[in-house]
Amino acid sequence: MVGSSIHGELDEVWKRAKKISEGEYMSVYHRKGLFRLLQTSIDSLDDVTKERFLDLGLFPRNRRICVDALLDIWVYVRKLRRHDACDILSELASKSLLNLTSNQRGSASISYRNASELYFSQHNVLRNLALYLGHLDNIVHSKRLVISRKDSNLLAKGELLGDRAFNTQILSILTGPMAENDWNGMTFPETEALLLHFTSTDYFLPPFLKSMKKLKVLMVFNCGAKKATVKGLDILSSLTQLKECPHGEIDFTPC
Repeated sequence: MVGSSIHGELDEVWKRAKKISEGEYMSVYHRKGLFRLLQTSIDSLDDVTKERFLDLGLFPRNRRICVDALLDIWVYVRKLRRHDACDILSELASKSLLNLTSNQRGSASISYRNASELYFSQHNVLRNLALYLGHLDNIVHSKRLVISRKDSNLLAKGELLGDRAFNTQILSILTGPMAENDWNGMTFPETEALLLHFTSTDYFLPPFLKSMKKLKVLMVFNCGAKKATVKGLDILSSLTQLKECPHGEIDFTPC
């Protein structure tokens, strides 16, 4: 994974990769060293493509996600033309910064015509790199915010700010089971895309959905192994700005 990410780089970059590979334990020191090494591939991207790489951290690690879901965010929120978004995705795949697969026979080449047939996934290290670089942004005014119930540090940030209004453009939340009272008083008035990932058979949609008047894209992913019961669906009736469901009816079977 590291080798493919630094393909074509200078000898010095490969020497540093060799030093990291000789480490017996991936300590914080080695992990930061790995991130600095992989960052050379990110720094070679133009600003727009680099920002789109950081968006990949919004999705869970090592999971196949429909390419259309990512393109919807880039088109409706990031304001890219669809064919430009496809070109960026192809560039990231060519640099091994994500993996593209297809259920169809043949190579997984991407175009706006076959995006619905393709899936993307990302190695855990590359997702962590995207999160690492993305978290350098101010948490209250960030372009993207990822909150994970499994990550005490990220959860602590959300709990620390309490009911302060976040101005993040895209919000991704990964949790286990959630009851209505488990959601704190956070509000996201500026958020345009919300990704909810859960790993449980019982899940309550966040009440703050009612106040998200600028929301354009809502995605709910059941990342568990079983079907789920999702409550609070009446909240969706307040999201009148969401006009269509391009991927069919709502289904909470495992992704």
